[in-house]
Amino acid sequence: MTNKAQKKNAASLRASLEAKQSILRIDHGLPRRAKALLAMTRLFLLLLCIFPAFAHAERHFDEYDTAVMQGLDKPNARVQTFNVVVGRTANFGPLSVKVKACKKAPPEETPESVAFVEVDDPRVKDALHQNLYRGWMFASSPALSALEHPIYDVWILDCKNSATKAASPDVTPEKKASPSKAKRKKP
Repeated sequence: MTNKAQKKNAASLRASLEAKQSILRIDHGLPRRAKALLAMTRLFLLLLCIFPAFAHAERHFDEYDTAVMQGLDKPNARVQTFNVVVGRTANFGPLSVKVKACKKAPPEETPESVAFVEVDDPRVKDALHQNLYRGWMFASSPALSALEHPIYDVWILDCKNSATKAASPDVTPEKKASPSKAKRKKP
């Protein structure tokens, strides 16, 4: 090969390499602010890959022995609140509701009550279709995790221990002033 042909070949290789690099560069032709934002996004994604603990902080939940559930009977338009002890079954209409676990976040954290619930319809003869719901229910998002049945809806409200009377430890009954003390007149 002659020197002239080698230079021409090297120039065409260099041009094709530059074209490939410009195609691979996402920020080609972007304004300075957009380039800076893209660089910060890349850095953030890299940090999430390196330190996954920052992306998912583990929460602590306390165990409770009773789940406070609520159900809607659609044909009768009635809402009923009922308690289900963990490991036992309660009935709501013809449905049997069994709670396998009930957990609640401590008071100093963001409020959340979760329960692992199984809902069955014993009227259904087919064992495959008898189980209507099996999974975690979250009190903070009942629309995402409730049982939605054509006739009945069931969702969790709270978790409590059977020794406590209130559904939540920070709920206290209000004291009303007695009317006789408020209307006292001096003679």
